[in-house]
Amino acid sequence: MELMPLGSRWLEPELRRVYAVVSAAAAPEDSARAEHLFRAAIQRAQDLRFPAFERSCLASFQEFLKSSGREDREVEARLRELSHLANAGRRVAEAMQARSA
Repeated sequence: MELMPLGSRWLEPELRRVYAVVSAAAAPEDSARAEHLFRAAIQRAQDLRFPAFERSCLASFQEFLKSSGREDREVEARLRELSHLANAGRRVAEAMQARSA
């Protein structure tokens, strides 16, 4: 997080997501901290209005929860709302390819 240049926050939600994933793996006994980090990443993506990053954060958080036998209906509902972003990268690549053909 300290390596992020000032004024360049567009990747912050993704960096926070990765930090949460690494923290969860490195200290599985501290699930409360990992959960806090995931929720902070999700909140930052929402604050910045970056739904693609929000979806990525939510998906990782959902995996984390499932690994401990838990679920969060709000997370599941929001993931359904953002499901149209699931294949966004592939769809953009296909559109660019079709456009150049």
